[in-house]
Amino acid sequence: MNIIILGTGRIGQAISLDLSSHPELNLTIVDQDEERVNRLQKKLGLKGIIADLAQEKDILDLVAGYDLVVNALPGKLGFRIMKAVIQAGIDEVDVSFFPENPLNLNSLAKSKNLKILTDCGLAPGLSNLMVGRAYAQLDKIESVKIYVGGLPKERKLPWEFYSFFSPEDIVQEYIRPARLKKDNQILVKPALEAIEHVYFRGIGTLEAFLTDGLRTLLYTLDIPNMEEKTLRYPGHREKIKFLQGLGLFGDNEVVLVNQKVIPLDLTTKLLAQAWFADDGQADYTVMRIEVIGRREGQELKINYELIDEYDPDQKLSSMSRTTGFTTAACVLLLKEGLLSSTGVIPLEVIGQVDDCYSFILKYLKERNIVIHENIEEKST
Repeated sequence: MNIIILGTGRIGQAISLDLSSHPELNLTIVDQDEERVNRLQKKLGLKGIIADLAQEKDILDLVAGYDLVVNALPGKLGFRIMKAVIQAGIDEVDVSFFPENPLNLNSLAKSKNLKILTDCGLAPGLSNLMVGRAYAQLDKIESVKIYVGGLPKERKLPWEFYSFFSPEDIVQEYIRPARLKKDNQILVKPALEAIEHVYFRGIGTLEAFLTDGLRTLLYTLDIPNMEEKTLRYPGHREKIKFLQGLGLFGDNEVVLVNQKVIPLDLTTKLLAQAWFADDGQADYTVMRIEVIGRREGQELKINYELIDEYDPDQKLSSMSRTTGFTTAACVLLLKEGLLSSTGVIPLEVIGQVDDCYSFILKYLKERNIVIHENIEEKST
């Protein structure tokens, strides 16, 4: 199986590292950062290509002849790349966090009999898989709450935060309006709102606020109430709101000393520097999913919880592991031919297929990424 991996950032590196352990896969990595490509190429013995995927023709030329495309580039490129890959007639596993709705490409993908797995990371991704699992287990789901975040183990002021994936995508999480469902209606609210505090054993109390992580869940499953919140150490949101209040996330040009500056671009660049995480920076990944529903007339609550840590042996951040290895599991799922569906397929659909769900969970467990499930009856 000839696979081309677009992107050699932290997530792309984790995907490449994991897939390189499967000798039956022929891997090619692509990025415009020559130093990263050369370093990863030397470390893993993969074919490397230096390319800037700015134009659709560049994408089509690059992916021609491959069996599968893995897209781990920043979200601003994701939708355009997915569309080009479908037009090229190639299957794809996508972990970019783009703002467009991937389901808009479903008909095109089906017409070409392709399997396009979308949002194959942590959240959206693994979170969707678990919601899909609960959807298959219960007769009816009334509500879903998803809490998820990446945190440094060392709390260092002023941010108590480091970016373990694209800082540009993190900033977009903070400014992109958050969609949620209430009583079967899709509502749009500002990100960072509806703050609450959630306790995790071994870590402590974290703050949670709305972000736009439900994605395809808004349209694929009949669940009347859903929301997704990002987790951070307490006080982080207040700092982001301060920057927002100053207009530093604005996208209109500002004239400064006879030069035009877009505040958002400057702020993103400065935050990327302030949030930069060294390769050895230890981190946690924390996720909790709370599902309330009914089965055979009994009201049940299902909790899924994941707490993962930095891997000192592989020198991989937890966020890279949980995101990249989930993506790799999706690649192997396609290789094994376990998925019969075609079109644009989110992980909540895969979570309802027993063999596919078990395959991904087993794959992650072998890499010490374990999701704990707890089901309890709710008293009436």
